[in-house]
Amino acid sequence: MFSCVGCHEHEQAIIDPRHAGIPGYQFDSKACLMCHPSGVAGAVCAQPRLIKGQIQRLAVEAVDAKLTNRPFNQDLKRDVDMQVTMASVGSIMEDASKSMDEAVARFDQHDKEREISQAQSQANREARAVGKPTMDLGGSSSR
Repeated sequence: MFSCVGCHEHEQAIIDPRHAGIPGYQFDSKACLMCHPSGVAGAVCAQPRLIKGQIQRLAVEAVDAKLTNRPFNQDLKRDVDMQVTMASVGSIMEDASKSMDEAVARFDQHDKEREISQAQSQANREARAVGKPTMDLGGSSSR
């Protein structure tokens, strides 16, 4: 089973400090792949930072509205809701795209294996038709 953690390069003592201050960080393979879907450290998703920034905007507005005794800015709330939703949808679409690519690769592999099997069967039939010995996939020869 695949794991992002456990090797010398990815020991928790090395990785934890590199992720200090990243919201939602967990030392866990599944959590790693949420921000690093390609498995590459440099390919970091911006979703946690974007959401944190949006939440900070809301917090600043809430405090400012309270201190100045004015209503909370609902337009800002709608904008933040949209930004967070778009970030989440983008992440979901990336996951769906990756899953589809993996499925296509499996189907392509299956098709190649079927074509090879059909070609081997055809070659065996042709060899039997002319009386030549054939070798099946199990390793036994027949006539």
